[in-house]
Amino acid sequence: MKLKKHQIVVLHVVLLLGLALLVVKYVEEIKTLKEDVYYAVQAARNPETVVEPVSLRPVKINGDEWFVDHPLIYHAGGAIDGGSYTNSVEAVENTLREGNRFIELDFRYTSDQQLICNHDWRDVFLEDRELTLEEFTASKIQGKFTPLTAEHLIEIMREHPDMYLVTDVKDEGCIDSVITDLVALAGEDASVLDRFIIQLYTGREKLSIQEIYPFGDEQFLFTIYNWGRWSLEVPQICNEENISVITVPYGEIPDEDVALIRELGFTVYEHTVNRADEARKSLERGISGFYTDFLQSADLEP
Repeated sequence: MKLKKHQIVVLHVVLLLGLALLVVKYVEEIKTLKEDVYYAVQAARNPETVVEPVSLRPVKINGDEWFVDHPLIYHAGGAIDGGSYTNSVEAVENTLREGNRFIELDFRYTSDQQLICNHDWRDVFLEDRELTLEEFTASKIQGKFTPLTAEHLIEIMREHPDMYLVTDVKDEGCIDSVITDLVALAGEDASVLDRFIIQLYTGREKLSIQEIYPFGDEQFLFTIYNWGRWSLEVPQICNEENISVITVPYGEIPDEDVALIRELGFTVYEHTVNRADEARKSLERGISGFYTDFLQSADLEP
């Protein structure tokens, strides 16, 4: 029997509605299929680095976490008078004065085991020589900036209740002791410690840190600079540890991986980005934010 024109139209509409219902019903299965195809292609290209597709799953976030709408983190306290990597009192105060609240600082121990903010001993002297606390506080960072101790940092955080601290532990294997000392200096004060964001380096340190103090899952991120080059094992570990934020060097993640992990709900920061054009390019391809010395929010606008 030959169908009339209006019957054909109705049939097409019914078929399209049926397909739409199938898509809605099987959205997760379709997503899994897409990931399977993606992994098959990646495995052919890089068989030694690709993890199994079943090892990745979507990240669960509430939408009110700090990383949802704060794309800039100020690296080593932020730039000051043309200087970077200072971790100095002046750098932190200048960043706060400019209205920026998310500050990354480097931590290490003096030769007499006192916790300070310092990226590299060569920031104090040209030679790589450890200092005592007394020597450190009597010196000038890069010849002109005031050194910052962990104790002084906690005082600054109390004075600025909207400041958030991103920790970067420079002494290898010392993350537990650094966090223990910071918690003690803060007197286990939740009003301070709830503003800590702790960088992890192997993805396996989180549980031991939460035994020191009950930091929330949203207070951790995984940075890969000690890990090695990017691989899909990184989001796999973050899934296992319930970590939503990953930081990588600029341009480290290929576009297809950015698209995949963004679809899974991960937030990705790049470091250290000081050019507005590079930042905007990364935003266009799905990167969420940056560690920077001096970029401002206006620099990210198209």
